[in-house]
Amino acid sequence: MSTLYNKTMIFALIVIFVLWLFLQISLNMSIVKNPLNYFVVFTIFFFILNYAMNRRAK
Repeated sequence: MSTLYNKTMIFALIVIFVLWLFLQISLNMSIVKNPLNYFVVFTIFFFILNYAMNRRAK
């Protein structure tokens, strides 16, 4: 995968996650109790880690 693709993917996931958090706040949902939030944070962390390892290998 190219680094541009990784940067775009990470940025898109973060934007979608922030919008998802705003939606939960506006609907008075609990952010901490929603397991999907933890999955998304783990996915974003994995992509950032993958990007960092690919960048380091070059």
